This record gives sequence, C-alpha cells and structure tokens, in this order.
Amino acid sequence: MTDGSSTEADARRRRRPSRRPGRLGRAIAGGTNTLYRVETREGAYVVKFNTFSGLEITAAEVETYRLLADSDVPVPRVVNAALDPADGPAYFVMTALPGEPPADVTPALARQIGRVFRGFSATGDAIDGYGRLRNAPEATPPVAGSADIWREYVDWYVDMLLAKPSEPVADLADPVRGVVDRTLDAVPRRPDPAIVPDDYRPANVHVADGEVVGVLDL
Repeated sequence: MTDGSSTEADARRRRRPSRRPGRLGRAIAGGTNTLYRVETREGAYVVKFNTFSGLEITAAEVETYRLLADSDVPVPRVVNAALDPADGPAYFVMTALPGEPPADVTPALARQIGRVFRGFSATGDAIDGYGRLRNAPEATPPVAGSADIWREYVDWYVDMLLAKPSEPVADLADPVRGVVDRTLDAVPRRPDPAIVPDDYRPANVHVADGEVVGVLDL
C-alpha cells in the first residue's frame, strides 16, 4: 500500500503543471485509489493517485490504456503520468469519460457491454506472457504478463485463491483443488493471448443515451 497523502491542490497542479488550475471536485466515490476530476477550458480530466494499488499495477494500467487507445474499446486517453514523483504517490492523468455508469442493465445493454468486452482481445498478441500484467520497460509495448505459460499461471492463481478460503466455502477447497489437478493438463500451455480486464462490471462502464461510451479502471 502506498502513501495516500494527495490533495486537491496536487490534482490541479499535476494535470498540466504549465497551465492554469481548473475547477476541481472528487471524481469517483468508493474507489480504492484517490481520484479527482479537473474541469479546464480544454476539457475535463481525471487525476488518479496511486494511494492503494501497488506501483506495478498502476504502471500496467497506464500502458494498457495506451495500448487500447486505437482499439474499439472506449477507454480514456492518458495525457500525463508520473510513476516515480519526487514527492507524494504516483499518479496519472486521463481524459474524463462522458456518460455515467448505468442505473439498470437491460438485456440490450448487456449484449452491447459483451461486444465491447470482445474488443479487448484485439490487441492481446502485442503482449508477451500470460496472467496479471506488469510493467516491462524493456518490452514494446512496455507491459508483459507475469507468467510465461498460461497453464502455470492458472495453477498458481488457483493456489492463491484456495490458500485462504472464506469460512462458508472452506470445506470446498480440497475438492476444488482435486478437480483442478485432474483437469489442469487440458488447459493450453500457450494459447493466443487476449487482454482480460478483471474488474469489468457496470460500475466501470459509462453509458450515454443507451450506448457504451467509456470503460475504465483496468
């Protein structure tokens, strides 16, 4: 967990240090990191401070946004990033998305959200490896999977989930591990890669006039 000492003044200054500060308000309530919305003459921006997630996760999120910038997935555009600032937590600045999270997900909207999800796979072959994305300055693009083999990552991930099961399902841990052990060989070692967001849900989707216009919190 990182230092959470970010302020509204920080957000105004770090949007674009050379420009006049804009009008500010906290952008998103209930998130794990600290976000502010900055209104300027040029448009609206969101400043996201790394006050909870590890730096590796934040760096990978920045590069994933950049990788998806030319895809059909409507992600915000990253305009500034400081992953190792002289003071305070790391942060990055992105364009504010239009619309709002949907109050209700109709069958038609659910289908559209599914079609947008499919768009994440369009750029997966640009990334080496599998599993959780990590910052990889030596690579192009500078992001990579945390494992070389998909099957090994699945095995590790199952172990992680079963290590501390919640009490209501604790008695299922051993049977689940047994099923995984018997079927793990069926998991491909190196399938075609695809980006899979692990927090893709209505709260992280913006909708306007019934259309998906934004996806965030990768």
